[in-house]
Amino acid sequence: MAEKRIISSSSLFHFTSSLQTLEEILSSQHFIASYCEERHWGGYKISIPMACFCDIPLSQIAAHINRYGCYGIGLNDKWENSKKLSSVIYSRPKSELSRWVKKTLKNIACGKINAISNEAIYILSRIKKNYGKFAHDKKDKTEQEKLVCFYNEREWRYVPKNLKAKDIKVGRENEDFKLSSNGEYLDFDFSDVKYIIIKNECEREKIIKHINNIITEEKERDLLKSRIISTAQIMQDF
Repeated sequence: MAEKRIISSSSLFHFTSSLQTLEEILSSQHFIASYCEERHWGGYKISIPMACFCDIPLSQIAAHINRYGCYGIGLNDKWENSKKLSSVIYSRPKSELSRWVKKTLKNIACGKINAISNEAIYILSRIKKNYGKFAHDKKDKTEQEKLVCFYNEREWRYVPKNLKAKDIKVGRENEDFKLSSNGEYLDFDFSDVKYIIIKNECEREKIIKHINNIITEEKERDLLKSRIISTAQIMQDF
C-alpha cells in the first residue's frame, strides 16, 4: 500500500523573525492583528489588520521558515475551530475574482466606501494573489524582488470581526502607509500550545527562563517547556 502524503498539519503555525516577539506572544497569550501589506492589484496596494497562520506540515516547512522567521508557535485544531479562523482564498491575476478586487480597491481609494457591503469586506479581507512579489520588510533587497507562490503557504487568517471599509488602507503602489496594530488580538490558552519553535538549541535555556517567569501554574509552565523544539531539529529530523 502506498504511503499517504500529508499535505496539511493538524496544527496552525505562526512564525516570526524575533525571539523577543515569540516571548511577548507567550507572556500575553495572544496574537496581535497587525496591518499586512499586499501589492500589485491593478496599480493599487492594500493593507488589512490580521494575524496570519499556516497549516504546512513541519516536514515541509523549511521554505516558510526561511521567509518568515525561525521562531514560532503551533496551536492545536481545537483552538483553531474555537476561533473560527478562515483559510485564504487564492486568486489568479486574470480571474473574475481578481477583477472584482481591483474594482473594489479603486472604490475604496476614491472614498466610495458606503457602497461596499459587510459581505464584500469579509471576502476582500481573505483574498490573496496566488503568485507575486514578497512584500514583507527584508534587509536583503533581492528577497523582496523574488516571485513567491503564495498558494503554497496554505495561509489562515484572523481578521477583526467588526472590520469596516475605513479600516482597510488602500493606495497607489508608490504611496507610503503609516501602519501599526489596531489593538485587536486573538487569545489562546497554554493548553492549546503544541509547539514552541526557537532557532537553535543555544536558545533553549533562554526561552525556558522566560517561561519560568510567566505568571501561571507550575504544571502549565512545565507543559510549555515540554513543547519546545528548534528550527535546527525540524530541518534535521522532520
